[in-house]
Order: sequence, then structure tokens, then C-alpha cells
Amino acid sequence: MKNRASVFPYLSVLAMKNRASVFPILIIVVMKNTASMFPVLIIIGLCSLISGLSPQYHFVIDQKNWTEAQKYCREKYSDLATIYDRDDIGSITEAVRSGFTGRAWIGLERGDLFKWHWSLADREFYSDREFDFRNWKQGEPNIDRNESECAAMYHTGEWFDDDCNNKKHFICIKGRRNDNKGFILLRQRKTWREAQTFCRQNHEDLVSVRNQSENQEILNVLQSESAWIGLFSDPWKWSDHSNSSFRFWRSKQPNNFGGNQNCVAAVLDNSGEWNDFQCKRSRPFFCQGRMKSKTPLPTIESATHSDKTTNQASKHTPQKSTTEPRTTERETTQFEKYITTTGPIDKQTSVTTYKYTERSTTEESIIERSAGDYLILLQENKTWSEALHYCREHHVNLVSVTTAATQNWVARKAENASTAHVWLGLRFTCAFKFWFWVRSEPGCYQNWAHGHEPAGMEVCGHAGAVESGGEHHWVSLPETERLNFICYTCDRQGH
Repeated sequence: MKNRASVFPYLSVLAMKNRASVFPILIIVVMKNTASMFPVLIIIGLCSLISGLSPQYHFVIDQKNWTEAQKYCREKYSDLATIYDRDDIGSITEAVRSGFTGRAWIGLERGDLFKWHWSLADREFYSDREFDFRNWKQGEPNIDRNESECAAMYHTGEWFDDDCNNKKHFICIKGRRNDNKGFILLRQRKTWREAQTFCRQNHEDLVSVRNQSENQEILNVLQSESAWIGLFSDPWKWSDHSNSSFRFWRSKQPNNFGGNQNCVAAVLDNSGEWNDFQCKRSRPFFCQGRMKSKTPLPTIESATHSDKTTNQASKHTPQKSTTEPRTTERETTQFEKYITTTGPIDKQTSVTTYKYTERSTTEESIIERSAGDYLILLQENKTWSEALHYCREHHVNLVSVTTAATQNWVARKAENASTAHVWLGLRFTCAFKFWFWVRSEPGCYQNWAHGHEPAGMEVCGHAGAVESGGEHHWVSLPETERLNFICYTCDRQGH
């Protein structure tokens, strides 16, 4: 490879995380055969190098109640702010450039369902199903559903739930990497929240227990009595349906004073810590996501990531018919080719709209009706990746919805689901920061639910699902959620 004129350059762009964006690694490797030199685009470990996408936060000084603030953020950006870690606390503080030091709404509100979470919220710390590992003593948890509860470990290694305000010894995790990971027992009696604060200030966090082996390691440290671990239950939920378990409450908060403090604000003059307040109070607030363009989708984007662009313009030949002709619009779409861990994908780069006259035929309607015969609903709860693997192993693929006709069939199938949402073959690529269908097909059809439009839901680790009821809109959900799913199949399905 001494002849520089005959060799493609080697390009490497380092992945970097800041509070506004993430830059992917792109490596172009030259492979040589006897005929010619071919550049190959390889994507290596992109998401594993990034602990998560920090949302882009915007501070709005206009005072609104929580519901009005939520509506404003969904119309102008993506949603009210979701907080994932302490870095995001710093980000929202930096977003305030007006000198404001009071209280501002974030996207956390009280829900009806109590759920268990780990204090260490970073999902990349947990392998598949480790976030849901439990080792309850028989009969536990016997939680009072009207109060938040916290988990502790007996000297036997089994867990129990208790009032978070009780004082116990506690166990911290020193660090999350193998070279500094370890567990330390603090023989100081603190409430669960006090213990969490101590661990975060002096170590990493209250300990997470990810598997049985780790449970035994922690038990060896505990030896006797009982101690708090990092598991807690609460009813709080995020406006954008994120599964972030990060909490940053002020001391003795939330207290639900008066019985109707159901919304959360960051107290900026107190390090951004949180209080619960009445939702009807008017305050400034934080939005997340990019400001929405006034130009409707689809947009025209320039090619930036691929050395080769292919034209996949859709073609239409009007069918002969005795019915009256109708004039409609058709689009030609240009795509870029990408290679990802789920296979090759196409990204739309330009759209041209033109009008043509067509005549509908009986043959066309028959083909449209029969498309639903090749879709199958699996009433099994799987993560998005598990659903994709299952469809590819037992059928063809997760379903792609690129036309209104396919959406209609998917909606019919989804109505029989046992979960509120059903996985589609739609995923956000954190490498190139766009949504794509795992089965590469041209089409510009969109059916996003309000507040879940692509411009505002660009979150690494999210995939697309369809509502099983209502209007059957698409939503963006964490891939770790366990849902029913719809596959393409080669076997015709009965109705």
C-alpha cells in the first residue's frame, strides 16, 4: 500500500459526549482484492462507548402551571425535561441564563402505579434482565401501596421492604468499573435517602444487586444485621414515558403536603434538588429536545455519512379500469445506504413530490387486503432486541410500517395484544441519529403520537411501538420494556 494515489484515506472520527450532542465513530477501512479497492463503512461499538444521550434542555422563563408547561414543551420541543443523572442536573442549571434562582417545573409527575427502581439509574451498568433481578424473602415485599418503600438486605442475603424513614446501616458501591468496583458497609444509621446522599457524595451510589453472584459478594460484606440497598419503590413517572429511575429530592421531600402535591420542580437555589408541589401553581419550566421545525415531515437532508448514494425512486404504472380517474400525489425518494448491527438500512435523503392520474382496480384492492395475511401478533412479552431475534429466527422480521395500508393491518393485529403497546421494527440509531426500519423499504408514512415525533425523541436505546388501543399511534419506548410484537411471516395467517 505504498502507492498513495491508489489508496482511499483512513478516516476516524472519535465519539465524544457533551451536553448537546454525540458524535459517532465512523471508520472507513480499505479492503483490497484483485480487481479494485472498495471502501467499507464499519460501525464499531458506538452505543457501548456512550453512557447515554444527554437531552438538550431549554429554560422557559414564562410562568405556566405544570399541564400548560407540558403542552408548550410538546408543541415547541419534545416534552418537559427528563433527568437521567447528576450530569443532567448540571445541564439544566447551565440552561438558565437569566439569573433565575427559583423553582422550575421538570417532567416528573405522580402516577398511579408504584414501581421498583435502582438508585444507580444508568441502564448501561446492567446487562439484560439485571435491572430486574430480585431476591425477596418469602412474603416480601409487603409494601403499603400508599407510601414509598425502600429495600434492605437481611444477614441471610434475602431482601425485605421497609419504611424509607427508618434508620439502618447501608452498603455503597465504590465504583461501577471492574478496576474500582467494590462494596463497602457503612455502620452508620441513616434513613434510606440520607444513605443515598452519603453514597453519592463519597462513593458511587447505594449498592445495586444485579445477579445472584453479586448478591453473595454483598452478603459477605454485610455479615450480620441488615442494611439498606439501592432499591426503592415510588409512583413517579416522566412526561415522555422515559424509564429513568434517577431521583434528586431535597431533604424530607417529597412530602405531599396537603395531599395534592403531584408535580415536581427543581429548586435552582438549592443545587437543583427537587420538591413536589401543587400542579396548578405557575412557574418557569424546562423543556427538552430540539426546537421543532415549522416545515412538515418529510424533510430534505443532505448526504453526509455515505460514499455511495442510491436512487430508489418509486414508480407507478396506472392500471386500466372503467372507474373515473383521480389525480393524486406521488413521491420519489432518494436514500443512503448504511450498515448497522441489525443489518443494512436506508436513510431518506431527499423527497420530490409530483402529481399523476390513476385509476383504481379490483386487483389493487385485493393485494392490499391480502397483505395482512402475512402479519402475526406474538402475545409474548419480550424486549425489542428479543422480539427482533425471535421474528428473524421463526418468521421473517419485525414489521415495518411504511404505508397507510400496512398501518391499518398492524392496528387490527395490535388490538388483540395483551400489552398497551406492541413492538414494531422501528429503532433509533445512536450512530447516525435517525430512526430506521429494520426491513429496508421506501416510504414516508408517519403515524407518531403527539409528543413522540422523531425530532424530539432521538434517544439512544429507544425503539418504536404502536398503541394497541385508541388511535394506534407510534410511540418511542426504551428497548428494555417487555411487550407483545408483530412479525412478518411466510405463512398466511387466518383472521
